[in-house]
Amino acid sequence: MMRKNLKGALRRGYDLLAGQGSAPWDLDNIGPENLMLGKAVPMKAAVAKCDLSCTPGYTRDDLAKVPEGSNMGLGCGNPVPVASLKAGEFVLDLGSGAGLDCFLAAEMVGPKGTVVGLDLSRGMASLARSLAVEGGYQNVTFCLGDIEALPFRDSSMEAVISNCAINLVPDKKKAFKEAFRVLKPGGRLSTCDIVLVGRLPKSVRNAIREGLGTLPSPESKEGYLGIMSSCGFAEVDIISESPFPAECMAEDISGRAIQGSSKITSEDLKEIGRTILSLGIRAVKSGSALNKR
Repeated sequence: MMRKNLKGALRRGYDLLAGQGSAPWDLDNIGPENLMLGKAVPMKAAVAKCDLSCTPGYTRDDLAKVPEGSNMGLGCGNPVPVASLKAGEFVLDLGSGAGLDCFLAAEMVGPKGTVVGLDLSRGMASLARSLAVEGGYQNVTFCLGDIEALPFRDSSMEAVISNCAINLVPDKKKAFKEAFRVLKPGGRLSTCDIVLVGRLPKSVRNAIREGLGTLPSPESKEGYLGIMSSCGFAEVDIISESPFPAECMAEDISGRAIQGSSKITSEDLKEIGRTILSLGIRAVKSGSALNKR
């Protein structure tokens, strides 16, 4: 029941962040034959611009070349450079939101490559697809889906990226197993995510639970890395590690729940920065190296 409640809360929360309720969704085969992709009804949303202080890992040049509105300040790093993407590759973004990382990846894989963004929220996927159409992106598409049950064939991707999404998944082992399954042997996983190095203050946990109706459960640093290794990933390396302050959660649904609580003290906010770490991680699916294109 907790898992169902959490996913429902995430859908509703991110639909609202995208400026939409439950948008119509027409499932259609619009991509390569090994994918079942969602065709979203294009819709616009008013999205506040976020400065670099809370878009860690990105440069001003990065943010200048993506469609306006794709940077919603919901990430905790930039998984794209670490993925070492090459021209012509097939890339999957787990929890793609408004498409920021997909648009950056699209430039790296070029017109012969393909980037697919997957999100649980109809509103986010619709917004991202609308931005892709407006920006003239021919090699990017977005679909509705669950990170725990990916609608893609085995060994179909050269790279999988994710930005601050897997920490929200109820069954993280299932999520990493799915990422492992869809990667080709030698394929890369690049994820930026938050982990806990302590316990959040009770007032913060209560605020999030009251705001969402349930409480997401990020892993400890050791637990997160251990799950990745247990799912078969090799060369699991931490590329970056830094505290994740409360102000950088401002646009997230958990952050909004915290802001809306009158019981959160300034010391509680400081404790968030001491308790939550942002990690950038790179791993490889063990097996033969991919053929270079």
